Amino acid sequence: RLASPRVASRPVCLNDRSTRSIVDSIEEVVRPPTQPESCVRWADCALGDSHACGITEDGSVYAWGLNDRGQCASKEGTSTSGAHDFCLLRPTRVSALDSFQPSTCVSCGFEHSCCVIDGGIVAWGSNEYGQCGTSAAVMGSDADRRGHQPHCSSSTAPSSSDICSWKPRPVRSLRGVRVVSVVCGHHHTTCLTFQGSVFAWGSNSSGQLGLGDTCNRQQPEMIRALWATPVVALACGSSHTVALTRQRMVLSWGRAKYGQLGLLLQSEEGEDGGQGTLKQSHSARFCCVSPSLKRQRTPHVSMVNQGQLSSLREMGIEEGEALAALEATNNQGVELAIEWIFSQRQLEGCAGGG
Repeated sequence: RLASPRVASRPVCLNDRSTRSIVDSIEEVVRPPTQPESCVRWADCALGDSHACGITEDGSVYAWGLNDRGQCASKEGTSTSGAHDFCLLRPTRVSALDSFQPSTCVSCGFEHSCCVIDGGIVAWGSNEYGQCGTSAAVMGSDADRRGHQPHCSSSTAPSSSDICSWKPRPVRSLRGVRVVSVVCGHHHTTCLTFQGSVFAWGSNSSGQLGLGDTCNRQQPEMIRALWATPVVALACGSSHTVALTRQRMVLSWGRAKYGQLGLLLQSEEGEDGGQGTLKQSHSARFCCVSPSLKRQRTPHVSMVNQGQLSSLREMGIEEGEALAALEATNNQGVELAIEWIFSQRQLEGCAGGG
């Protein structure tokens, strides 16, 4: 059995050779699962690129790992040269959160962290793309915020004072909102509210915010394409996002270069032997029941609920399309079948627009 290394609890400069050797030795020794050195009981934890955060049973937040962008919410040991190449080698309590309510959920991005408190979200770390949501700037004009396409410009970037937040700061636009969960991608953040609304902010270079464009957001913006969709859980990758609905459907959006959305889009010619081509999508309404799902051209009537089929036909939906929707959703209801039909039409529109 390997004993966990005994190391100093204070932040240490990674530029120091002796410290770097300590970190290297830790990487070499700690191979099996090993409990971090702490005397607390954990309720939740999250991982970033080179840092981690955890919540204890009493709602306190701890952080450890690389802290060069304030992702561990600590300024202790910061060098006077401004290099800020520091790390915390063991879980360290984020005392700056003492003034907030106990935390119930925590998530880590590439270089930022967020946690849910009673009445909103608190964020810290890198805010280069607005992923903390704590910038004072609001993108675009009033017309933009009413739903028109925003205009990306340099004015949407955070000010130099907002690029890094070494102290946890509340996301003011969500103050008073009852948040269920917060989930971080590399440089973007999403959250789910008790009312079922989904908000997103931060980097949007691949449409990972699901807002219909590729403009970054400095503050949370509701994903209107998910309005009335019963979302129960969110997950974020580097540049893509997925949502799970109450009907166990998965919606995905953002970067699709490697097929990470599970959306197999048919080519414009439709003569690719059924293999299709993957294309990047910026829509949050693309529904993927399974990565290999394809519309049935000749479905069998015996496999669908005839009552639901009649309801769809009465709504003016063609029989072939109605049959395909009911088979794809396993006859789980007319509402879900309509959602599937709508998403497939969006999918075909994106493929046709190429």
